[in-house]
Amino acid sequence: MKCVPFSSDVHLGYMRVHLPFVGMAEGQKGIVCETDEGVPTAICIMEKWTKNSVWVHLAVTHPAALRTFLHEVAYYIFVTCRRKTIFGSVPSDNHKALKLNRHLGYEVYQVIPDYYEDGVDCVVVRMDKEDCRFLIKAEEKAVA
Repeated sequence: MKCVPFSSDVHLGYMRVHLPFVGMAEGQKGIVCETDEGVPTAICIMEKWTKNSVWVHLAVTHPAALRTFLHEVAYYIFVTCRRKTIFGSVPSDNHKALKLNRHLGYEVYQVIPDYYEDGVDCVVVRMDKEDCRFLIKAEEKAVA
């Protein structure tokens, strides 16, 4: 597995299937994890950049990609781009994504009632640089 910048039609097709609610906008950046054959296995689209934070959308379809991918994303956002906080949003009925976010270390920051539809809230999650366990491992890797 290798991580590359979002750049090809294959990446765009993967994004449209696995992050259908994310459109392409000016200022967006992305990282894609792919097999040695160039098949995408994970994607992170980053948008709404501020001086301190960025909003991310993640999709992972191959568990083996997760560790390398998350290290690369954390290093890019927190070290290369010098942001302090990552935000994301998850529909409250997407239990799989909420469980994954908790496992990754995101904390619930805010819940917006009925955001997506009646009974489906928007769960805003947050991860701060000092709490990111993937960044520590990525920094150790960069030093080695």
